[in-house]
Amino acid sequence: MDFWNDKDERYRFKMVDVYNEQVKDLIKIIPDFKIANATIHFDEVSPHIHIVGVPVTTNCTRGMKKQVGKSKLFTKTSLTEIQDKMRNACIKSYNKFYEVNTRLKEKQKGKYTNKET
Repeated sequence: MDFWNDKDERYRFKMVDVYNEQVKDLIKIIPDFKIANATIHFDEVSPHIHIVGVPVTTNCTRGMKKQVGKSKLFTKTSLTEIQDKMRNACIKSYNKFYEVNTRLKEKQKGKYTNKET
């Protein structure tokens, strides 16, 4: 949030390009996650995107061959891998559209990131 406090509207709206590329990256990284809606929000301090989608599983042995399959597509391991790939793709897009060479901070261990049990 601190990063965005002093940025003007033009600077913020460059994130549209970044997020459009993020949606394309997400489709490549998780082709079985079908995006129904992606909305960019500029209503808070930092621009952000909300994505709504449906995880699809194919070749099911019971019921229909193709079904909603959250638990098969999203596991602790796959979510960590997806997050890592998306973080890398995001900073790459950000650097491209903002013409900078920024690096992300290291991921912190916590509730949603590589928590050791």
